[in-house]
Amino acid sequence: MAILAFSRRSISTSRRHAAMAPQSMAGKNKWDRAAVQATKTLWDRAAEHSGRRSHTLKFERLLGYFRQDGLRFSEIASICGVTPERVRQIYERYFRRLLGDRSGLDRYRTYARCQNAAERQAVENAFLTNDELQPIIQRARGASCVVHAVPGDGRNSSILKLKSLYINDRLCSVLRATKVTRSSDGRRAYFQFHLARSVVYKVDMVIFHCATTEFPQRIFVVPRQVLAPLFSGNSSRSRAVYLPTQKLRTHRNQRPRVDYWRYENDWNQLGRYERAPRR
Repeated sequence: MAILAFSRRSISTSRRHAAMAPQSMAGKNKWDRAAVQATKTLWDRAAEHSGRRSHTLKFERLLGYFRQDGLRFSEIASICGVTPERVRQIYERYFRRLLGDRSGLDRYRTYARCQNAAERQAVENAFLTNDELQPIIQRARGASCVVHAVPGDGRNSSILKLKSLYINDRLCSVLRATKVTRSSDGRRAYFQFHLARSVVYKVDMVIFHCATTEFPQRIFVVPRQVLAPLFSGNSSRSRAVYLPTQKLRTHRNQRPRVDYWRYENDWNQLGRYERAPRR
């Protein structure tokens, strides 16, 4: 296959042919061979009118580059040894109509979306390997749940909410206890957690992770409806939640009276995963 020469003069002389460039077929992956061949003919004709050989470019090679949304004009220019402006001119006059009439700005927006998605996925993968979250993630996935990280409120994709997870598209807050407190008579032991009012009214579930060295690791998946009565009739911003280290009858003076052990590893409350997580 011949190597085609292309210069600034050839661009100007081919301007009268640009309007004749055929339209491509609809759809990103559907190619009209006749349209591609007709455009290549215009390219060859422009190369014949070139008075100087400032660089050598292959039509097929450029077409392959322009089909990749992950390549910016500046990157293509660096590969081909020309300026980004020259690449933009070539794209606009020869390849744009073959690629769905997408402008350079459209290509850049797609490129930016792909880059942001890749960066977000890399950050999420690193986040989900966090040692403190691993027991919860493994248990959830063992119960056939789909787990995702929760992005922050800002526009920076590298910021994630540290104590939250999307499990089957349900927003879950993760609380972790590493110490045990005992009753005054020493007969009962409890995992102690501090629960914020703002958390209860924003999430679907609260996951209590009991990670002490003194007792086996346990995970309780508790719906917010069960925890909301803790804040009824008071204006406190946070409340202490005590989960017994073993199955016991609910204490008579406990308000609200909740048997937390019924929620141990109760992943079925999260339902089935039916759609992509909220972002």
